[in-house]
Amino acid sequence: MTGAPAAVWSITVDAPGTAAQAFADTLEPHVDSVSVFAGDEDRTVMAIVSGLVDWAVLVRAIETTAHEYAIPVPRIVHERLDGIDWLGRNRSHFPKLRYGRFLVHGAHHRPIDRCGLFAIEIEAGRAFGSGTHASTEGCLRALDRLARSVRPRRIIDLGCGSGILAIAAVRLWPRACVLALDCDPAAVETARNNAAINRAASRIVVRSATGFSGVRITADLVTANILAEPLVALAPDAARRIRGAGHIVLSGVLASQARGVRAAYRCHGFRQVRQILIGDWCTLVLKRTRDGGSLPDWTAGGVGTAGRHVQGCRGGGTLMQPGASAPGRRCG
Repeated sequence: MTGAPAAVWSITVDAPGTAAQAFADTLEPHVDSVSVFAGDEDRTVMAIVSGLVDWAVLVRAIETTAHEYAIPVPRIVHERLDGIDWLGRNRSHFPKLRYGRFLVHGAHHRPIDRCGLFAIEIEAGRAFGSGTHASTEGCLRALDRLARSVRPRRIIDLGCGSGILAIAAVRLWPRACVLALDCDPAAVETARNNAAINRAASRIVVRSATGFSGVRITADLVTANILAEPLVALAPDAARRIRGAGHIVLSGVLASQARGVRAAYRCHGFRQVRQILIGDWCTLVLKRTRDGGSLPDWTAGGVGTAGRHVQGCRGGGTLMQPGASAPGRRCG
């Protein structure tokens, strides 16, 4: 005898932009899917969960996150979606987004009128990088601007999430090869799928890695949309993996954290060439101006996932590379 189908619920929380992804991260272990959508000021976090729901656990998690960010506990709205195409409803919140020459859209917008723009179709799923977050927008605008003056042939997308930045790089530089890395298996799978959807799979290699651990490559351009603390920890490795006068695009950084991130990279031979502020979020474009050490050219050895200690450039302290104690993603 077949039992009744499991109930399906939507859970929505409105939160300030700086805290929205934290709420999404809090909900993720307890739900089937979660997305963050941009609003005029606040952002909406929407989660879908099926079956029995422990509401007390969800409420407690949201309250804890609100206290950590010193903001009022947001109102939690839940709705039973039985008989509703909740996946389609969720996707309908994802609009077409234009950033410079990029047009980011979901499959539900097909066919798309490109109007001479670089179209990128993204199905983010459980991976970061739908294009709605200010840190992703900042990276896309930074890449678009860089394309006016540089022609990288080898690119690393560190913490690739959905693969949106790797795909954007291939759109801008069709002759470039991109190595996209992420420590999240769901992100690796999603990035590979999105590369195929966008007919970019031949130019993008997606692999599992925590930071640069175990990856011995050099590149002309690195993108890293993560968080401030792991970005600081990655500065020494970034200097060794960018060849010549290459560039690195750093994002997932609050405006208040930008000075510290910039200082860490300056210690390793980088100077800032551009800063993009979108709301509370900052994207930094840095250029390598002196030798930070060298590595063999584009030779990817075994890709490991273990974290390790790297020396900080100030105070003799030690920072943990992502995968050890440093926080992982996500910005949202």
